[in-house]
Formats: sequence, C-alpha cells, structure tokens
Amino acid sequence: MAITLIDREITKIHVIDDDKDSRESYGLTVEEISVETVLQNDHVENVDNYLLTMGGHDAVVSDHHLKKSSSYFPENGAHFISRCYEKHIPSVLVTKYETASYHEIRPFKKKIPVVLTPEQFNPDTLLSALQECINEFKGNLSQTRKTWRTLIRFDDVEEQSAKIILPSWNRNQGINLSMDEIPVELRHLLKPDFRVYAYVNLDAEDQHELYFENWEIIP
Repeated sequence: MAITLIDREITKIHVIDDDKDSRESYGLTVEEISVETVLQNDHVENVDNYLLTMGGHDAVVSDHHLKKSSSYFPENGAHFISRCYEKHIPSVLVTKYETASYHEIRPFKKKIPVVLTPEQFNPDTLLSALQECINEFKGNLSQTRKTWRTLIRFDDVEEQSAKIILPSWNRNQGINLSMDEIPVELRHLLKPDFRVYAYVNLDAEDQHELYFENWEIIP
C-alpha cells in the first residue's frame, strides 16, 4: 500500500499520541488513505534513535501534548515535528489550540507547515498537509508561509510576556508573546514602544499561524 504525493511515495505513517483513544482514532483516519498505519503504543526513550527508524517513505501524525504522560515521549509534538521537518519527513501536528499551545508551538512554527485541530483532521486535510510539507522541502512555500521583513512595536512588557503590534499585519490587534518566543539577546531591552525588525509571514490569516525569525535591533 502506498500513495504518491508530488514525487514522494509514502508507504507508512506513524501515529503518535499519548492518549490511546486519540491515537486509535487518528489511526483509523490514516487507514482511509491506504498506507500502512503504525500506532506508537510503546514509550520512546530517545528521539534521535527513534528518527533513525524512519525511512524515505515514512510520514508522521503527532499530537502536541506528548509529555502529559512523562514516560511516553521525551519532548512535545511541536519540537518533534520540527525535527522531522529537518530530516524531510512529511509530518502533521494535530492539537487543540489552547492559549498555552500558541506559545509552545510558535518557536517551532517555521518548521511546522500545517497544524490541524482534531475536528479538522480527516483524509483530505491529511493528504493536503503532507503535500504542503513536501512542497516546502523543495523550497516552494505557500503565500501564507513566506516571511517578509517588517516592523514590530512592543506595546506592553511584563515579566513573563509581552504584547506586540505588527502594523503591516493588523495595527489594531495585539499579539501576546511569551518571553520564550523572544530572542534572549533582546529581552533586557524590552519596554513599551521598543521597536525591532523581524521576518514574519504577513499573509497568515490568524495570529496562531504567525511565526518570527531573524530579529534585528533598529540602530
């Protein structure tokens, strides 16, 4: 059993979720696209070794909150999916979008082309998401994923978070960032009306799709 997306043959999809019911539910969806479905039922001790078990015809579907059961997986799904991306393994993150999840996922969002909610996850969205990954591996980013150099203004700064304004995206909507999402070298400089440049995917429709890279201090 295999499917071909663009020029990539996929024969096996690994399903990773620490919740057994969710894992089996996602597995049933994967089976509908006629590939081998591998449910990750056992705990994973070493991610590097686990990635070595995957070949050029593998893909991944993973939940984000993998560390709720500490023995199941050593890192959360967003980090893991970003590592799959680096190895050109097509992967899809499936998670409920809670406020905390925004802040945990965004630092890895550059290497996570598609995030689906459980309600959105179906055979069609799965195939579309895998295809978008493969396109990105070839350097073909969709318009909503391309980044542009733009001004960022800090509107409010607290100990653990900051609210920023992206005038080129939506000057009327504040975006909350945790300090973990802001480069370490900038944090001690932050104050209201502090301004920097960064590369941001300005065509993103929702703020949870935004990601930031190559931050620059304005001289």
